[in-house]
Amino acid sequence: ANYFLNGFDSEVKGIDIAANYRFDDVFEGTLTVDVRHNWNEQQISNIAAGSINASRVYDLENQVPENSTVVSLDYTRGAFDGLVRIRRYDDWSTTAGLFSPGDASDQYDYDGEFLVDLELSLTVAENYRVSVGGENIFDTEPDSEQDPTSRFLGVDRSLTSPFGFNGGFWYARVSASF
Repeated sequence: ANYFLNGFDSEVKGIDIAANYRFDDVFEGTLTVDVRHNWNEQQISNIAAGSINASRVYDLENQVPENSTVVSLDYTRGAFDGLVRIRRYDDWSTTAGLFSPGDASDQYDYDGEFLVDLELSLTVAENYRVSVGGENIFDTEPDSEQDPTSRFLGVDRSLTSPFGFNGGFWYARVSASF
């Protein structure tokens, strides 16, 4: 049996900014520039007794970076498409979560990072598209895990990273549209 209750109040405030512009006739193709920035802040209040501890409150308020930015450059020329995406995540903080003493005394800080994605595509015979690319092509990893218990259990990189902990990802894709 499950019983759900409202254990606390959460207020999230922020700003999302998005700008998109298309440049025609760039090296006989089209360049679309897309810039997006997000700023947010979360505050937890009115915590019901026995619902969440101080460490969970700290994690909810600090695990998500307050600032993140994505800049995408998408170039098209005939059958060719190219995409470069640059992502920036601000620094973030966390506790040891399940292994935390519960009073938020074990705060760990992690640095923000830049990540770069790349994709090149070619349309063949109007209906087929071949793409090769990579996400996080420079294999950026978050800082080393700082929690001693997690490290003892074999965790090498921060588990709470906003961009994951697996590093780069490369792919090839063939698609058809009719």
